[in-house]
Amino acid sequence: KWSAFLTASVSETGYQRFDYFKKKDLVLSDTTMEQAVGYGDTLEYKGIKYTNQSGEARTATTERKWFLGYTIKGGINYNINDHHNVFVNLGYLNMAPRMNLVFDNSNKPFLDPKNQKVYAIEAGYGFKHPKYAANVNLYHTLWKNKPPQYTPTVPDLVNGGVLSYNINGLDALHKGIELDFIYKILKNLDFEGLISIGDWKTISGNTVYVTNEDGIVQDTVDFSAKNVHVGDAAQIQYGASVRYELMPRFIRGVLYIKPRYTYFAKNYSNFDPTTLVGEDKDRESWQIPNYGILDIFTGYDIKYWKLNFTITAGVMNTLNTVYISDAQNGADFDATTANVYVGQGRRFITGLKISF
Repeated sequence: KWSAFLTASVSETGYQRFDYFKKKDLVLSDTTMEQAVGYGDTLEYKGIKYTNQSGEARTATTERKWFLGYTIKGGINYNINDHHNVFVNLGYLNMAPRMNLVFDNSNKPFLDPKNQKVYAIEAGYGFKHPKYAANVNLYHTLWKNKPPQYTPTVPDLVNGGVLSYNINGLDALHKGIELDFIYKILKNLDFEGLISIGDWKTISGNTVYVTNEDGIVQDTVDFSAKNVHVGDAAQIQYGASVRYELMPRFIRGVLYIKPRYTYFAKNYSNFDPTTLVGEDKDRESWQIPNYGILDIFTGYDIKYWKLNFTITAGVMNTLNTVYISDAQNGADFDATTANVYVGQGRRFITGLKISF
């Protein structure tokens, strides 16, 4: 009737960045000069001349940064009877930041990078029967200190070039419901479907400190991204597929075809939180147009020589639909200023899997 699980982990993540395209460091007995000598350069220190070929020269290297992380997850399931079950899962994740939030492209460390923290709860119900089955799942996830997908930059008005910075304190709330089901219409004909409806929003504002290469604060940005939808994720998806065995037990195997259609909606362009200042505080990003994709798969499963062979082939985006898969929000928060990424057109795939 009852089952439960509990799992925990601890991790220590270390980052160190090597850049073979920068000038080399000079590691001397009394000092280390970062990115001091490049091709054709000569540097004199205490009467000794050094080049990038000197024994004291090394590839541009950062110090090593360490981050302690840990997770704990648990859940419980109750089987009401042979056909129905309910479950609840809880989790807490404390994760190290990504490396691009620890060092910038100039090998300079960011100011005070912090771990991400995720608090998650989900509850669900399952139903199974020889001819049909379904699962429904509700989730609520608070994601604290969730960083943008890229490292923001601003122009350096003093020395030229750009200054990179990381963003701490950007929190997001993900909640939604998911449903998947299968119905066996005939012995050789299955119908599957899925519905995913989410509401993912950032829920906070903060102050960002922009530092120069010496770690000195050059500027501060007070932004607010409350109730702004998270970008680069279709928060509503509907999907359906049919799996039909054309010739059951065809030549000692099973030959099938499986068309699948998926509809994507409520997809917003990604945004730089530090643009949400002044009159644009808490302003919604441009919403990407909805689209649907049809894929068609076929496969042949056969057992031979005590081995299981699976041959697959497919046509992805069969209708060659033109769609925008991702976007970066623009200055006017609309389609005319957004940078967009067009999805892949029709393409063909094939594969062979052997298991024993």
